[in-house]
Amino acid sequence: MAAFSRTLRRLAVSDKLVSAIGVSGGVSGYVQAVLVPELAMSLVKEDLRLADDDDDDVRAREVLAESAEVGEL
Repeated sequence: MAAFSRTLRRLAVSDKLVSAIGVSGGVSGYVQAVLVPELAMSLVKEDLRLADDDDDDVRAREVLAESAEVGEL
């Protein structure tokens, strides 16, 4: 966060993706809405030894969806 917070604050004014993060907004909103889900998907793909292609992205998202209830516990 320290490395990107200044850039994200600057982009929040002009970039539609960064500014549309929602109510939480800002750096923490971007981290929560964009970076955390991408990191989770990358970790699932690594654990399952999946390739870096669209089909395996779909499989990683399915695994995340299937395990969401356990994650909430």
